[in-house]
Amino acid sequence: MENSTPPLEPQPQEPQPQEPQPQEPQPQEAKKINWSKLVYKSSIALSIVSGFLVAGLIFSYWYEKNKTEQVAKAKAKEEAEKSVKTIDQNLQDLQSSVTSIANNLTEKKISDTDLPDTLRSTMEKNVNFFDLGVAYLPEAAPNNQLYIPTYRRKNGKLQFSSESSYNYTKPEKKTEWFNGPLKEGAMWLDPFYGEGSGAVLAEYSSPFYRVDAQTKQKKVAGVVYADYSLQDLKAMMNALNLGNTGYGFLLSKTGVFISHPIDEYIKNGNSIFDFAKERNTEGYQQLGEKAIKGESGLIEVTDKKTGLSSWIFYKPISSTGWTMGVVFFKHEVITNADSLQKKQTLICLALIAFLFFSSILMFRAYTGKRSRIWAVVYTSNLLFISGIGYIWYLAWNEQSYENSTESKIVLIGRAGLNKFLDLREQQLSIQVEAEKPIYIPTGVFVQSLEFNTANNVTITGYIWQRFTKGVNDKVTRGFVMPESVDKIDVTESYKRKEGDQEIVGWYFRAKLRQSFDYSQYPLDYKDVWIRLWAKDFDKNVILTPDLDSYPLMNPLSKPGVAKDLVLSGWYLDSSFFQYYLNSYNTNFGITNYVGQEQFPELYFSVVIRRSLLPIFIGNIIPLAVVSFLLFSLLIITRKKAYGPLALGFSAKDGIVGSSGLLFIVLLNQINLRNAIAALGIIYIEYFYFVIYIMVLLVIINSLLFVFGSKLRLIEYEDNLVPKLLYCPTLLGLLLMITVGVFF
Repeated sequence: MENSTPPLEPQPQEPQPQEPQPQEPQPQEAKKINWSKLVYKSSIALSIVSGFLVAGLIFSYWYEKNKTEQVAKAKAKEEAEKSVKTIDQNLQDLQSSVTSIANNLTEKKISDTDLPDTLRSTMEKNVNFFDLGVAYLPEAAPNNQLYIPTYRRKNGKLQFSSESSYNYTKPEKKTEWFNGPLKEGAMWLDPFYGEGSGAVLAEYSSPFYRVDAQTKQKKVAGVVYADYSLQDLKAMMNALNLGNTGYGFLLSKTGVFISHPIDEYIKNGNSIFDFAKERNTEGYQQLGEKAIKGESGLIEVTDKKTGLSSWIFYKPISSTGWTMGVVFFKHEVITNADSLQKKQTLICLALIAFLFFSSILMFRAYTGKRSRIWAVVYTSNLLFISGIGYIWYLAWNEQSYENSTESKIVLIGRAGLNKFLDLREQQLSIQVEAEKPIYIPTGVFVQSLEFNTANNVTITGYIWQRFTKGVNDKVTRGFVMPESVDKIDVTESYKRKEGDQEIVGWYFRAKLRQSFDYSQYPLDYKDVWIRLWAKDFDKNVILTPDLDSYPLMNPLSKPGVAKDLVLSGWYLDSSFFQYYLNSYNTNFGITNYVGQEQFPELYFSVVIRRSLLPIFIGNIIPLAVVSFLLFSLLIITRKKAYGPLALGFSAKDGIVGSSGLLFIVLLNQINLRNAIAALGIIYIEYFYFVIYIMVLLVIINSLLFVFGSKLRLIEYEDNLVPKLLYCPTLLGLLLMITVGVFF
């Protein structure tokens, strides 16, 4: 039997694992991946752009600030060098003229009889000379007695005299101008008061000689001298382009003032070292030490009495060894403070943008994870709050007394005041019909200040004036307050005599109407001013601040204001005097009225700032609480009650809650408007408007949510997108408004 194997039946085979076939991505997944990449790449690009923008703005701010300072310093140097050159040339002309006459007298090229003609012709050629003369020793004089032929310039005319009112040959201090050159040779003298001229003089003297007939030796015969008056030097200083109150001065070889806006410094022989001690400022001491060494340079000084910072450029005058100084006040030179503040704001905004886009990359929010997105939201909220706070800081630190303009001159130091008045008097002297100004020093002391309405303020205190005998005898005592609403209650409190001055003081109570700006409330400040006119309205009477009556004139030391001044809701910031150059479209019926165009009217300003604590408690905190409650309503509003936030709060409940919060905010705003009574919209009201917008958006969102809107923005993750955008939208709007108000 044939053994055969039956055929095997086919065995079922196990299915082989299939290679996964590449499948086309679903459209929805592709869109999600592309969106993530788009956010990632956009964040990188925007971070780089905003980073470069921050760097560019910082450089622009630094460049503009430093350029302004460099331009100011270069201007000070230019003005000083130009003045040094002019003064040096004039003094060299004076010196060479004196030397020439002295040599000609020694060599007998000029006879005693021809001398007056020579002096006159020299004076006519040199209009800057105050006087020019020759003082003879009695034994050398033509008549063997005191003989001093001199030409002096007075009221633009030359006057000749040959007699002396005193014996200038006696060895006394007042005759040093004569005896000094006889002993030491040709020399420049420190400024002194000339009894014959009645003026403070800077003099150059040179001896001349005669040959003794017996010994054939030269013998001193007298002195040739020429003078510059203080007024001539002051006119040169005032002609410098140094702003409203910047000024120039001259120092002798020993540091004594030769020219300065404060005349007493020259008359009393004060030096720069006395000035440094008076001001308790080391910078002036260093300046004096460098000046007497003949050095030149630039020094920055902050005056401890006035609180003002200034640049002083100093340079020696080669012909005399004197030193020329030029003072620029920083608050007048840096006129682009507003531009710099705007650039600081732009830097802040660019930095916020840079940090925001960087946070997207840092937290990897582009991946779409909820926790990472919330981290970016928290970061943006912090950035917006910081931006608002920084802009508040910039606005809060603005100082009104630093805002000097061409029509508003802040008066803090006597030097700046005198320079301004001298320059104005020189400008008026061009007008032939203009009367010479009469100056009345006036002081103010404020005891109380109370706001009656949004524009009316009642002020009480003291005002006093100084009247000089023989100068102000015909000036009516008293003052006028043009802004007074009612009749001013004025009572004469005291009258004193000190030397040739009469001091009259009055107690006053006045209700003044003024225009206050509330647009930046609550970061606003009030500049409450007392505007003063002289009673002699038709005369050229200028009230000047009695600065010597205040130990400190630094505005931050609050001169002229009672320390216990009570201000409800306010605190005292600063006080100072200032001039406003006011103009009127009428002459008030007075022919040649001097006060019609750019007349300096005296103001005493008291700057007060609003206390922020009551504002935060009464307005900011309630708005913050309402905003938080509104956000809470948005968070807990759900279609389904599940999870840890299952509070049973529906979208309809959210609408009802939002409406209730709206009513609270509305009442708060009405109370604010009644309290402020300001025209127009004030800054803090925009906060209320933003809350109204957010309430409206929350209600609209709830309506769309409850009625089953097909909008993916609303439906996604149970209304997640509106919850994410709530705080950034609220704070972003507040930041935009803050920038718009203060930029």
